[in-house]
Amino acid sequence: MKFYKDKVIVITGAGSGIGRALAKKLSSYGASVAINDKNAETLAETLAMIDSGERKNSQFAADISVPEEVDLFAKHVIAEHGKVDVLINNAGVALGRMKTEEISLEQWDWIMRVNFGGHLLCTNAFLPYLKKQKEGYIANLSSIFGSAVLKERAGYCASKSAINGMTEAMRQEFKNTNVHISLVIPGGIRTNLTNNSEGWKDKNMQNRAAKMQSEDSLTSAEDGADVILNGIRKRKYRILIGKDAKVLDWLSRFTPTYYGRVLNFFVSRAERKQS
Repeated sequence: MKFYKDKVIVITGAGSGIGRALAKKLSSYGASVAINDKNAETLAETLAMIDSGERKNSQFAADISVPEEVDLFAKHVIAEHGKVDVLINNAGVALGRMKTEEISLEQWDWIMRVNFGGHLLCTNAFLPYLKKQKEGYIANLSSIFGSAVLKERAGYCASKSAINGMTEAMRQEFKNTNVHISLVIPGGIRTNLTNNSEGWKDKNMQNRAAKMQSEDSLTSAEDGADVILNGIRKRKYRILIGKDAKVLDWLSRFTPTYYGRVLNFFVSRAERKQS
């Protein structure tokens, strides 16, 4: 993809899943990638997969929910690469299945601070550099569950809904400027998000949920990365990934009081299959 050649792309959450797939594809397109993850070990593994020596790539392990660490990350990227063309806010976490009343204040703080706060902090840190480019791009990864809300997932859904609201405001604010905004809305993606989630009361339930994500998700991380990169290149605002995301997006907007029954029916059926 010639569009990405010689561009500097910042990717958070690049230690696995979609973030890793994005880094590998972008490197093959001739881009320089500046990757981040909280897990230094998996981050180094990603860099080893893409570092061919043909161009400069970099890594910086940091917790994107901590302002000081994000500031250091941004300074590191500029010191290493001198510019930023594209920011892909991909990092995110999930909570185990629980009712809203069961989520502790500490858990609410954690998931909002990482999922929403991480996107916000990275956007604010890199935006001054994106504005300096002829064209700058920000892609915020949300989830179909930011609009098609699922019961017993209040923490995750709320954090993704917050991303939706911030990104829509940004779209309006940066209209007719050199900075282009995209909201990425994945459906089920075969990643290790469930395995890495916190707050599960039952380890067996977590294992079943992780197996369901691995077996029943319609889209691979690699295919999801392709959709994202094509969407950014075309300056699309809403980038829906997977047939499930497209169907649920339609249902949540046009049948807002009904879609929950459909969604919960299929989730329950998939869970029974794994039990």
